[in-house]
Amino acid sequence: MIPDLPASALPMFTDIWREVQATQFGEVSLTITTHRGIPVAIVTNSFRHEKFSPGDNSKAIERVIAIAKNMVDKKETGTLSFTLVFNEGQIKEVTNQFYDKKDY
Repeated sequence: MIPDLPASALPMFTDIWREVQATQFGEVSLTITTHRGIPVAIVTNSFRHEKFSPGDNSKAIERVIAIAKNMVDKKETGTLSFTLVFNEGQIKEVTNQFYDKKDY
């Protein structure tokens, strides 16, 4: 049985849910810092994967630019990095890693 959660826990679970929803294909890792049994911070590290067909190099690069532009437009805070996987000069996968820490 799950104990009743205090209302103060809702923002953390909402943030976790949003990050999972934003990561359509990939992984989300969480680190929760506690103080006397109460969550005080959460670090999310998300790896979001997108595959591309051969010949779609320009679409893959456009996607990288769009992800960065989205962070600027939404005034997001965090660290974003990209990995491009090549096969014979063609980009076959873009993985963006988003690292974020939020204090509660």
